[in-house]
Amino acid sequence: KTISEIAVKYPKFHFGDTKAYVLMHKGDIDGAILLLEEELARVETRGNQGLTSALNYIRLAKCLDEKGQFDRARRHLLRAKDLGPNSPEILYELSLVEEKLGNLEDAFTYAKKANQLSPRGPKQYSALLQAGQTGLKLWKQNDSTGTLELAHEYFTNAWKLAETSHSIGGLIETTLELYSRQKMPDLEEQLKKLCDCAETTFDRNLYVMVYVNATYRQLGNKTKWLSTANTVLSL
Repeated sequence: KTISEIAVKYPKFHFGDTKAYVLMHKGDIDGAILLLEEELARVETRGNQGLTSALNYIRLAKCLDEKGQFDRARRHLLRAKDLGPNSPEILYELSLVEEKLGNLEDAFTYAKKANQLSPRGPKQYSALLQAGQTGLKLWKQNDSTGTLELAHEYFTNAWKLAETSHSIGGLIETTLELYSRQKMPDLEEQLKKLCDCAETTFDRNLYVMVYVNATYRQLGNKTKWLSTANTVLSL
């Protein structure tokens, strides 16, 4: 209502992207897509696309992503990238959509660059986590130890920024995979510390506890293996 009142008062000012933002939060994705496409076409016709257009391309891509239209989402994100090639947000969103399209190498590349360009904080944590997750998936696809080591590094740094179930789950999984290939004492010690922390803080998270259980089996700790197996079965 407020936007409509302002539009009447200032008829030459366009509020398409603002209305679209409101519709997105109200759950009217189709309405938001229509308004964003109209606004972007209007600005493109005038030839004055800038950072606002880049933001609208991101919003449009997110709407299309929700509709499962990943190819269209990628096309709009690439348009946004043309306008802001060093935007960590655009690179992060491109990584997400490339992952959904099954393009893991591109997803990993975009996530790594997003991490490099992100300021320290929540955005860098998201980029680190995405880099770890896509690196881990890529390793499972091509079995490259170098990719696994990179994924482990990203999860390690994500855990340092935010001790969450996602970061510790990925960190335990990659550490365990590295340990199974090269049984180094420092990796074994890291696994024990991570499992202790996981059992204390994340014992109700299935993903985390599955890898805690697998770790105790790999380490030959039968007591812990059986007790965590019961925990996994209860989740």
